[in-house]
Amino acid sequence: MLMTLTMMASCFSDDTELGSGEVSKINIKDFALSYDCTAFVHEHLQISPTIESKYDSESLKYSWMLLAKNTGSITEDGDTIQPIIIGKERELDYDVAVAPGQYQLRLIVEAPDGCGKIQHATLSVKTSFSQGFYILKETADGNTELDMVSLDGKMANDLYTNLKGAPLGGAPLAMNITYGSYYINEETDKIETDNFLNIFTKSGQMDISRSSDLKTVFDRSNILFDAMDADEMPYNIICTNGISANNILISSAGLRVIKSSISSYGASPISGHYGLPKAEESGSRWIIADPMGYGSGAYWGEKDKTLYVFNHSNKVSKLAKSGSTELTANLQGFECLHVGYNYMSKTATGTFILEDTKNAQRYLYVLSMKGLSGVSLSKRLEIPSGSHFAKATAYTTNGKTGRYVFGVENNKLWAVNFNADPLVDIEIPLQGIGEGETITLVTDQFMRHFEEDDFDNLIIGTQKGDEYTLYFYEISSATGGVPEAMPVRIIKGKGKVHSLRYLATNFTSYYWRYRYHSFPWTD
Repeated sequence: MLMTLTMMASCFSDDTELGSGEVSKINIKDFALSYDCTAFVHEHLQISPTIESKYDSESLKYSWMLLAKNTGSITEDGDTIQPIIIGKERELDYDVAVAPGQYQLRLIVEAPDGCGKIQHATLSVKTSFSQGFYILKETADGNTELDMVSLDGKMANDLYTNLKGAPLGGAPLAMNITYGSYYINEETDKIETDNFLNIFTKSGQMDISRSSDLKTVFDRSNILFDAMDADEMPYNIICTNGISANNILISSAGLRVIKSSISSYGASPISGHYGLPKAEESGSRWIIADPMGYGSGAYWGEKDKTLYVFNHSNKVSKLAKSGSTELTANLQGFECLHVGYNYMSKTATGTFILEDTKNAQRYLYVLSMKGLSGVSLSKRLEIPSGSHFAKATAYTTNGKTGRYVFGVENNKLWAVNFNADPLVDIEIPLQGIGEGETITLVTDQFMRHFEEDDFDNLIIGTQKGDEYTLYFYEISSATGGVPEAMPVRIIKGKGKVHSLRYLATNFTSYYWRYRYHSFPWTD
């Protein structure tokens, strides 16, 4: 295309003149100097230019194209980067789906004799990635994709494919958001901060992208100062939120810790890379942090089948029962099914659901989280084997408005009060779910202390064929922490839904410093 344009330069002109002679009587009107669009939310760039020509209108050919800064340059493989062809008709109707940035938009009108006219404009493409719900999903071939719903309800689909060329390899494992994190911007060669979207897959892939444009900042090739060992499995990244506002990368090698930029207690800017593990006890994706406890937390060690706790200095030890030094059960042969965190009436509680795979018996571990005093096991409750809760396929813990753990069984929602002994499951009626849909996900997602987007939703995810639906039910202390009758929002998309997180651009270090429980890390 570039060679063709060059060869045609003797006949094409932006002002219909070349030298002193007129070469074409084609004029293009109703074509602005610049356009602005939002990508990946099905916003259409529509232009209807007026063409004045001495030629028969039916004989004219049209070509709309986008040229980026690197158009015409040579790749490492020796290929020339071509313009993006977006239309072949006089009127343009383009569903904008290109990476954010500045482009030159060109309309080429060609006459039968080879002469014609080129008209160009500046196209500024932005995204709506900085605020809204991110939806982690599995593709039909078992890889990881991402949808996003902005605050105004616009939906962007398959962001990995559209922005990065292909889904992330492997089925989804975990997704989290860390705010105000450090990285070195390769474009400016300076240390900067951005909000990060952290995604991990079951095949060991990880992708850490900045929310401003979803450009990958870190992956397993550069997240460490040294290369990540081939057999190391990265699981999750969370912010401990407390006194030191650390970001924790948890993997099969243990806990790696760096300071987040949102901690303003004299911290110096850093590269964002993680070093050697601060604690080498093996991890998993099942991890919680206590925002009210100065950064302490707990996690499940998948390799050695142990529940670990860490304090505000990230020192790791085995979970101990209050007044004892050892767990009351041998956890070899156990698997973790859920981890959750609840904060009500100035009391912080962690919840783990573990299953003994030898007999399918499940247990609810209730953790007492007491700030600088640390984390300890409050009680271990046997989940009655004949109960609906014992057979649930998905769990979530209410974060702020009720002392409940929810579970999905037989396409119904059940709840238990984690303070009760024995545990008794209660059916929670759900309305508005479509016929033939199977419930596969339940999660309490909330954002607190912001006027614009203060919400608390119990979200039910369903599947029907290759389509997912998310039902958002309001929950509050007034409803006892259970969902109100009808969903307040419904979102649909393609793929198998796995997880979702809400990103807020107005989250600041103030909320870290005063240790508010503003949003969840767990499903």
